[in-house]
Amino acid sequence: TDSNFLKRIQKEIKIVNKLSKERDKIPAFAETGYEAIPYKEWFTGVLWKGMDGYELSYIMLWRNHGMQKNGNWHYYVPRKEDASAQDFKKLYEYKTSLFQKDVAREKLYQ
Repeated sequence: TDSNFLKRIQKEIKIVNKLSKERDKIPAFAETGYEAIPYKEWFTGVLWKGMDGYELSYIMLWRNHGMQKNGNWHYYVPRKEDASAQDFKKLYEYKTSLFQKDVAREKLYQ
């Protein structure tokens, strides 16, 4: 369930934050997401909520593979026609979220 996922990511990110501080590393939350995201507000109501208040350098959602041989879509970032697409855009518009083009514009890695 969403509440179980939320609890799990909060526990995992707390561990990542603790270890990154102890070992002088940069904390990240990588290769995460929900395949074919079935909930309209999953990005802001679950994923962002789970990360809120923790220090993370980045979050990386898993890949979008496209149509599989069985006819099902395999994706972790919503397609424009998906129910969760509007929520993903809402996450994109958060002042504290940066996407790749924002990072490039700010020259954070140069």
